[in-house]
Amino acid sequence: MHNSIDKWLKADSNWLWICSFAITIIFSVVVFLTDLVYIPSNPDSIYYLLSSIGQSLSAILALVFSITLVAAQFTVRYTYRLINRILDRWTVFCIVVFIIGIIYPYVLLARNQSLVEIKISICIMVLCMILLLPYFLTFPSRLGVQRIIDQLSNNAAAYINSRFKRTYNKRGKTAAKAAGNKLTSNKQGLVIGHASALQNIAISALSYHDYDTYDYAVTAMSNVVAKTDTIKQMDITFVKIITEKLNNIYSSVIPDIQAATVPIECVAKIAMTAINSEIGFPKPGHMADNLSFVYPCWALAQMGEEASQKHIDELVRTVSSKYTELAAECYSQGKNGIDDIAAEIIVSYADMANSAYLNGQIQIVFQAVADLIEIWAIGHNTNKLQQGVEISIFDFLSQVEKGQGSEFVEQRFEWCVGQLDSKFLPKTTYAKKDVAELRRRYVEWLETQNPQINPADAVN
Repeated sequence: MHNSIDKWLKADSNWLWICSFAITIIFSVVVFLTDLVYIPSNPDSIYYLLSSIGQSLSAILALVFSITLVAAQFTVRYTYRLINRILDRWTVFCIVVFIIGIIYPYVLLARNQSLVEIKISICIMVLCMILLLPYFLTFPSRLGVQRIIDQLSNNAAAYINSRFKRTYNKRGKTAAKAAGNKLTSNKQGLVIGHASALQNIAISALSYHDYDTYDYAVTAMSNVVAKTDTIKQMDITFVKIITEKLNNIYSSVIPDIQAATVPIECVAKIAMTAINSEIGFPKPGHMADNLSFVYPCWALAQMGEEASQKHIDELVRTVSSKYTELAAECYSQGKNGIDDIAAEIIVSYADMANSAYLNGQIQIVFQAVADLIEIWAIGHNTNKLQQGVEISIFDFLSQVEKGQGSEFVEQRFEWCVGQLDSKFLPKTTYAKKDVAELRRRYVEWLETQNPQINPADAVN
């Protein structure tokens, strides 16, 4: 109970409003228990006082909310959801109090007034004045776009967590998973709506060249997944939703390199979260049962391919670096299912690299060949790789070899053999025999693809 009250007081600065009521109550007690207010012998002064109260409060009400609407115009361009924050419960309460404070004095002017009624009118006026203090102090937080972004992100995460935990506590683990899946299919509209709002804010901010707000909104979207990574089975659908939104943002902002880098970083962050949490590791051979890692991995490949098609080498290199970082984190884990994760990295990276080759980005292809060989060699050396995953690499290498010749591929093999340490895994070494093993399998694979080929003519 105490925690609930404390949380309510902190939310939206409710304690400021409570303090305003307390000050008004103290003032009212003083007014009613003393002779500070009395009826003079000349009633004209009372008429003037009541008339002034009504006119003054009318002018203040018009001025305050005119300022509010003008200030809101600078923020409402990001999202229509700001309207709900302008007309929140406290703002509506202030309007009601002001209206009462304006009308009540004129009602008293229409008849004979008692001393108590005059004191009530004065107390209402004081309340209106004091309420302006918390109203303006909370003004920046209510109209600030970053506050709206935080609210959208936190509400989406809290909604998912609270619903699942409530079901878990009441029904147990098995029933909670079933209820969670039902919740995912029936109630995901709220999360989709919040994610869409964050997407709209990000794109709107970028149209005004407000990179800080854009960055904040995109990052907040990825944080929804980070805040809900304990709900396991439910995460699959929500990871897909957030990842698709980030991919949409990326497609909207490319070729702006500065802006496009942000969703790449966020998608990689989601993939890293999956690697570092239990949800990222299904039972071996059951990757399709849990796509919390696969979705962001696919999204990275799509981002890299789109950048490749538009010949934006810097973005393709950024995606490549994220794949090597994911591979490094993947191999550093000792959990079950690591072979599925590593396989997905290789397959996705090979698809993106092949797109780069088809679009003539040879320097990127040169690096990608070495990265893929190195990722496979480390996985083979540490026994953290599925059998047959190298086929994706072979498809890519054969495409490159057709256009660039076998020497191009051979140089990359030789370069990897010359490395003692992985550039992205400094503490993990792979032996020359691992690279040689991949090269041997590649030659054998070429023979199966074209029985007439002379292995000596492929990769020497």
